[in-house]
Amino acid sequence: MRNNHVLFISADHDQEVKGILSEQGLQVTWVDSMHKLKGLDGLDRHGLVLLDLDLPDVDNNSIFRLKKKIGQAWIIGFSSRTYHPHLKESLRSCMFAVLGKPADAEELLYCLRSLLEK
Repeated sequence: MRNNHVLFISADHDQEVKGILSEQGLQVTWVDSMHKLKGLDGLDRHGLVLLDLDLPDVDNNSIFRLKKKIGQAWIIGFSSRTYHPHLKESLRSCMFAVLGKPADAEELLYCLRSLLEK
């Protein structure tokens, strides 16, 4: 991962996830919807994006626009559902991983360590 900035897009202010990120020395910027990204500067400085796929404003187009704005950053999705037919294209081409909700600490740490080694 190219830097230690993480963009966390989720309506749930998940303290456990934020704690895990902090323990790994990562700085977190949290927003509660995709719409709020419009007013956020410097999206390309983030090396990782954690994205809640259950948000109502998440679709293929919004994920593709996000990927374009963040450049080479990795995206890890979170979802309470196991099937997202409406996100098929973006899940295949934009995501590093998709994890279940609530986040499993071991899974998240495994993904983070894999990315931090890159």
